Amino acid sequence: MTPRVVSRLQGRPVGLVSCGTLHTAATTDGGSVLWTWGSGSFGCLGHGSEENRLEPTEVVLDGFGTDMVIQGGVIVEDNRGDDSAVEHVEIVALSCGCFTTMIVDTVSGRLASMGWCHAGQLGLGAQVEGLEFT
Repeated sequence: MTPRVVSRLQGRPVGLVSCGTLHTAATTDGGSVLWTWGSGSFGCLGHGSEENRLEPTEVVLDGFGTDMVIQGGVIVEDNRGDDSAVEHVEIVALSCGCFTTMIVDTVSGRLASMGWCHAGQLGLGAQVEGLEFT
């Protein structure tokens, strides 16, 4: 096998990449857009389901537990009811484990996790699967 270009991300500046057991995550556009693909088992891709993705698919972030919806790095829906200054995300770290994915956003200062939580590895205080970033 020879290396091949991931065509879905061609033309977008890739920043971070992490490979898990059966899935991969990457950021583009200065860390403002998150992409995942591979096995969706236990919700580790963050798309709200366990569906496999054969190509990089943008993750629509839910504002990391707030009432925001972030797509393409920009808030597209804001139901927070206040004038908070958060306008975008900037993912500076990401890690894929065995059916888990975690990201760090410097704008909100939050660590977000998703995926399999058999032994509490998502840090949510419960043994529940996270189908979306929380």
